[in-house]
Amino acid sequence: MRDQLIKHLESEILSRFPIGKSYSRAQIESSEIPQGVQHFLLNTLQRRSELEAAELLNVRSEWFNADDPTYQKVLQEAVLTLGSTAHFPVSEWQRAVRQAVEHVLDYLVTPTSLLVKFIFGGDSDSCSATDVQRKTGYFVDYAYITRAVDAYISKKKNQRIFKSEFATALNHIDRQLTNQYSAAEWVKLMTPLADLIHLPNPGIPVSLVLLFFQEKGQEHFCKVIHRAATAKQAELVSLRSLQQLIEAALEPETEPAPAPPPQSAPKAPPAHVSATPVAPVAEAPAQGEAPIPLWKKFQKSVGNGGESPTAKVDAQQGPTAPEPLWKTFKKDKPDPRLVAPVQEMPPPATPQPDFVAIVLGKEASRKDQFLRDLFKNDADAFQETMKALAAAPDWTTASEIIAQRVFRPFKVDIYATSAVDFTNAVESRYSGLTT
Repeated sequence: MRDQLIKHLESEILSRFPIGKSYSRAQIESSEIPQGVQHFLLNTLQRRSELEAAELLNVRSEWFNADDPTYQKVLQEAVLTLGSTAHFPVSEWQRAVRQAVEHVLDYLVTPTSLLVKFIFGGDSDSCSATDVQRKTGYFVDYAYITRAVDAYISKKKNQRIFKSEFATALNHIDRQLTNQYSAAEWVKLMTPLADLIHLPNPGIPVSLVLLFFQEKGQEHFCKVIHRAATAKQAELVSLRSLQQLIEAALEPETEPAPAPPPQSAPKAPPAHVSATPVAPVAEAPAQGEAPIPLWKKFQKSVGNGGESPTAKVDAQQGPTAPEPLWKTFKKDKPDPRLVAPVQEMPPPATPQPDFVAIVLGKEASRKDQFLRDLFKNDADAFQETMKALAAAPDWTTASEIIAQRVFRPFKVDIYATSAVDFTNAVESRYSGLTT
């Protein structure tokens, strides 16, 4: 669904701004491109024009003092002047649009994960505070995220920002700030995502909604939304329906009323007391109907919890002489010649569950690749991790298992292709998606 949306949004923009032309800042600013994508494109153009201008002006001459403040000022003014004339080249326009759409969509669904990936990339473990702020500025939605980044950087006082620490802090802040949101506040927060998608059938893909709430630790919302979507076989959920589902999830659960204590059954009369049988009271037959014989009434009661008719008839005829005790034993005891010898059979072995298939789904066919790339061919560690993940009740628990048993001990690059595919496969168990 994500890839389909990216292609849809890209084609919508390119239909208005077709390939084969260059586009300036003024054209982009006056366009109807979605605000988040437009903002990302303008920041991309500004950054790229600054780099190109700086490279173009990076000419040293022994005739000028490059360290003189006047010289530096002239260069800065030249860069700004050149930037005002910048435009996307014909060869770069389609790639720029796709990059903007992809990053903005991922940011609106999982803002903290996307920011960490966008700021640090796959090879860098640290970054300057200036670069963190500059790259955060590519995204205009979720002002509370921008403020959180600014507050985090201000505490660091221009120190080097490390990826793992930044990711942990930002994720914690995001969950803390949204934890007490009402249903209306959640819907307001998701409005930019709905505006960006803007499908003909109004709504947000359920798979993206689940990813949105999973990153924020709202597993209860995920269960309620997934259950409702499955029941209605729906792939999209409107903001109105989403608010109703969240309101239902936020309502306190009421405990069911305790069941009344079971009534004790009436005690049977002692075995040595022979109760005098009482004849049933026959109902008056309806007019025009013949009275039902007594034996037929008894026959109807068989199988309905009543006594057999034979027993009642015998009771009416009076007690019969009991059989001798030796005859009772003789009836119950089988002929030993007809009894087959009893052989004790061992209990059937319980088959071991296929933990790899449970955890990875369709990606189980890549078991050998994951074993090699992520576990350094440690088969025991791989199997134990699969067993632990199969028992994980939610994505939060599963992600902690992956971090503790895979990424940290084997020093895995979490943005490598194998790591991303493995994480997505595990996460799909809890998002209702098939991998």
